Amino acid sequence: MAHLTYRVLAQSSALAGILLLGSCSSLPASKAAVVAEVMVTRTQASDSLKSADEALRKRQLSQAENFYRLALLSYEAVDDLAGQCTVLDSLGFLYLSANKLDAAGAYWDQEAALAALVADAKLTARALANQGRYAQATGKLTEAVAFFDRALVGRASLDGAVVAVILQAKAQALRVQEKMSEALTLLDEAAALNEKAGAWQEQASNLFLAASLQSKSGQTADALLRLTKALTLDKRSENTDGIAADLLAMATIHSRGTAEEKSLALAEAERSYRTALAGGLVPAVGKALKLLVEISAAVGDTARLKRFQDLLNKL
Repeated sequence: MAHLTYRVLAQSSALAGILLLGSCSSLPASKAAVVAEVMVTRTQASDSLKSADEALRKRQLSQAENFYRLALLSYEAVDDLAGQCTVLDSLGFLYLSANKLDAAGAYWDQEAALAALVADAKLTARALANQGRYAQATGKLTEAVAFFDRALVGRASLDGAVVAVILQAKAQALRVQEKMSEALTLLDEAAALNEKAGAWQEQASNLFLAASLQSKSGQTADALLRLTKALTLDKRSENTDGIAADLLAMATIHSRGTAEEKSLALAEAERSYRTALAGGLVPAVGKALKLLVEISAAVGDTARLKRFQDLLNKL
């Protein structure tokens, strides 16, 4: 944690220096020096974004917010509207994950306003999709689907990866509306686009969500096939979050089966636990331990039950 805090302070000081130099008109500055300052600021913004995304992945929300705000300040310093849109997009997701819906909506409104100024198809589509996510989060499902459809109007001018993200977002709204078949069709389309683009992690996400739909509908065999493929893709992309989630989902399905399947579920849940623990994913660790406690109790394995319950209590 200490090195992250130091980095925030160091970047803040460097940025303050750049802003101060920019405000002193009496100081001569060559074009090369100005360009160099802009490049430094952009690099700081990029580094801050990476640090923020990593902190968010580990559910370190306060750290993530600090880095996102630092990145936003950097992009504002060089009037990079597209960069600002990217940070506002992320801040919206951060507050959505913290269930602070009004704040998420406010950031996404700012993103939409800036995207309109840039007039970039990708930024506009992303902003519309985020408006849809906010509508869905506030229970306005019909409005959410309408936003997603608007985001897809210009899909011919968007790359496949962007279209795939919007298709998955729409599928999630349709899932809440219990339109499982339509949602599954969109997820298959998104997965095909991501496969074509070589976006393994995103394709795995499509497969994971599709598997959850099939599991809910009782199509457990198909769900497990999708999860197995998702696990392969997440391993290929070294996506720790995805690996832990895939294994946990497989374990959950197997835990409802025969004694042999419950034994398999224990092994999968333990792998999920170890993966999450190694990756520092505390929420995922807790989910895996809870399932391990349930399965151990179901199969009457008192030694494991005590071990996993103790670990869960210490979490």
